[in-house]
This record gives sequence, structure tokens and C-alpha cells, in this order.
Amino acid sequence: MLHHLRSSGRAVLSPHTWKIRILFWTGAVIVGLVATGFAISSEHANDWLHVLIEVSPYAPFLLCPLGLMLVSWLTRKFFHGTEGSGIPR
Repeated sequence: MLHHLRSSGRAVLSPHTWKIRILFWTGAVIVGLVATGFAISSEHANDWLHVLIEVSPYAPFLLCPLGLMLVSWLTRKFFHGTEGSGIPR
């Protein structure tokens, strides 16, 4: 039993174990920051939509199809291989 506690204590304090922990914690912090950035940017986009609707209530009906056409053109022109539904076949 004492041998097991000594070996497990060494595993907890080993540099290799801490490198892996630091790697995963860094990844978790980065994912959290990116998710926060997406949430903040979506709030700004929502604010801009409300301003656009105040200017013209029909503007989203024009801009949404134009935006879809722009995304479709960009996908075909510059991002080959990104077409499809996203569901693996």
C-alpha cells in the first residue's frame, strides 16, 4: 500500500503529467475565450439588426438573400471542398 502511494505521488508531481494538464487547461481557456467572443459578436450583430430595422423594416428581406449569395460565391470561388451539408456520408 505504501509503495502504491509513493508511486502515485510521483505520477502526480511528474513534469510530463503537468505538461499534459497545462496543455488541456490552456485549450479549455482558449475555447472559453472564443465562445465568449462569439457571444459578444452575436450581441453586436443583434444590435445592428435592430438599428437596420429602424432604418427600414424591409432591409433584412433584401440583405439576407444578398448575404447568402455572397457566402455561396465565396465558398465556390475561394473555399473549395466546403460545400455540402456538413453531415459525413
